[in-house]
Amino acid sequence: MIRHLLPAVVGIVMTVAFLRWTGARQGLYGDTVGILLMTTVTISILVGLLWYFAVRLDRDDARRRSAEHQPTLARERGKSPRFPGFSRGALAIRSSVPTECQC
Repeated sequence: MIRHLLPAVVGIVMTVAFLRWTGARQGLYGDTVGILLMTTVTISILVGLLWYFAVRLDRDDARRRSAEHQPTLARERGKSPRFPGFSRGALAIRSSVPTECQC
């Protein structure tokens, strides 16, 4: 997740800082208000981004735990996890080697 989060964080901070600098340069607000706005916007966006990735990580972890739990349930029921329609006793391996030599 850090591969996705780090470029977004760097880009967001640089964009918000540039907008603050541009607004202060044009006289829309003073330095104090600009810094306050920049800090508030940056923190809000970063908290939203972290929340999004936390929810995504939690969902992926739940899927992984569910997938790990499925073979355990199949073993408890006596079913084969790879072949859900068959029980373990029903699977047989058939040899392609003839039992009698036909020379």
